[in-house]
Amino acid sequence: MRKLYSTILLLAICMGLFSQGIAVRFSGRLNGTQYCQLDSVVVTNLSRDWVETVEYPDTTLMLELSTGFSAKNVENQGLLQNVPNPFDGETRVELSVSHCEDVNMQLLDITGKVFAQYDGKLDEGTHAFDVTATKPQTYILNAIVGDKSYSIKMVNIGCGSANDIKYSGFSGNITAKLTSTNYFQSGDNMRYVGYATIDGAAVASVVVVRQQTESQDLTLNFYYPGQGTLNGHEWVNLGLPSGTCWATCNVGATYPEGYGNYYAWGEVTAKTIYDWNYYRYCNGSATTFTKYCDNSTYGSNGFTDNLTVLEAGDDVATANWGDGWRMPTQEEMQELLENCYRTFTDNGLLLMGRNGNTIFLPYAGHRYETQLYQAGDEGGYWTSTLGDYPPYAASFNFSPSSLYIYDIYRFYGMSVRAVCNPQE
Repeated sequence: MRKLYSTILLLAICMGLFSQGIAVRFSGRLNGTQYCQLDSVVVTNLSRDWVETVEYPDTTLMLELSTGFSAKNVENQGLLQNVPNPFDGETRVELSVSHCEDVNMQLLDITGKVFAQYDGKLDEGTHAFDVTATKPQTYILNAIVGDKSYSIKMVNIGCGSANDIKYSGFSGNITAKLTSTNYFQSGDNMRYVGYATIDGAAVASVVVVRQQTESQDLTLNFYYPGQGTLNGHEWVNLGLPSGTCWATCNVGATYPEGYGNYYAWGEVTAKTIYDWNYYRYCNGSATTFTKYCDNSTYGSNGFTDNLTVLEAGDDVATANWGDGWRMPTQEEMQELLENCYRTFTDNGLLLMGRNGNTIFLPYAGHRYETQLYQAGDEGGYWTSTLGDYPPYAASFNFSPSSLYIYDIYRFYGMSVRAVCNPQE
């Protein structure tokens, strides 16, 4: 599933004699905070009983005015959301200007730091700009046109060649791509429904019904869980193909940077000594396993049970956080790495999904015997999958110089980052 930030689908409903008309610009907004790309907008005239659909990338619908119409002219000015968003290092935005005006544009991060700037005088019409950014993060593009200010949020998931705002050309005034012969008069009751693909699911917006008497910017709201809580613990939807959602904190931690507790594989409580003598499912050595053994060479008295994935009773996430939470499988850990953009920080690894959502995995180190090793330098996280041989289990390990999934002895004390599937 993919979770998207967005672009604006502009539906300009222009009706008029002598070039007068009404312009209705539609943008999608997800969960009240994020822009959402609109696949289409279905427009229904409830007064005249007709329906018109505009599908992306068509952006304009022209409706011929019937007699007796008197429209109000309003200023057609502002920033249009970049396409695509999130973008991979470089994207294009458009700025509509209602009359010749001085323009200042700045690319900023969420702290207000300026990364790029453009200054110029622009004629009336729509102008294109190519924006590049070197660092994967959320940016704000702000445009000051005369005494008015406009801004959009943009999410970069790549590494552009430079931080730059480059003027790309004049595209003129907005023109229609689709002409309708449907009857319309000012004051007709109109119904608007947007449709978008969010995390791979087709989602309809909240229905808007209004008398259309003048031009306006209309936001179509979509509600889809990008994050939430389960049993009091927060999860984030990273837009992964499987729909698996990841916890925001390690098991035993209360904030993303917290190390949390350390657990041997298949054990549900933390302890002070981590070695075979104190491991729950063996009799003191790597050849005396009493559970999770698919090779009699390693089983106590030849024991095998052919279990290769932790049962719920031995899953520390389920045991500590309740039903619905569990440890990730090796395949789910691999999916996370293959579908997220990675940034190493001083304290850990930041993973950003293609929908712009993030999780943070701290360098929590690991425990061996009675000591904590590599805390602040490396991270080690269990999966629920047995290794290629019974003494081992698959784990995700990383540092600024390396990142890999490999097998490690089951008795090691490692971090756990839980997963859930709230849609199930």
